[in-house]
Amino acid sequence: MSAKTGRVLQCKVCKNSVYIPGKRLKTFRYCSYKCVGISKKGLIPKTAFKINDPRITGDGNYQWKGDQASYVAKHRWVKKWFGIPNHCELCGQTGKRKYHWANKSGNYKRERQNWIQLCVPCHSKYDNHGNKSRITWYRNHPQYQQNR
Repeated sequence: MSAKTGRVLQCKVCKNSVYIPGKRLKTFRYCSYKCVGISKKGLIPKTAFKINDPRITGDGNYQWKGDQASYVAKHRWVKKWFGIPNHCELCGQTGKRKYHWANKSGNYKRERQNWIQLCVPCHSKYDNHGNKSRITWYRNHPQYQQNR
């Protein structure tokens, strides 16, 4: 049997005392990957925390853009925090249809009352997609001007 050659050392970030085997004494600085991430300019690996830990979601995340986030990012955020839409709030449809989160005001705020669950046909009517796309198409193809 060999004698233990390790020592109890203190982590440089969280100050926890940890037993370190002899072969790691020269390289030891941190007790966990979480402390390594904190030491590197506050960049914390996602594996260090639970999924909805406030330190890696929302304002606590170093990549948080707030209101400057893209259209797709805001829709992903809504789906993550408000769930997958499962019914239409306009026509009352439920079942095996596809449903979307639709923004009511056009400001894309991260508040539940600013979003509504709609089926695809109601969403296109709600946003007036058909008319918008028709106007855009005619604007981009001036040779086919509408008689208005």
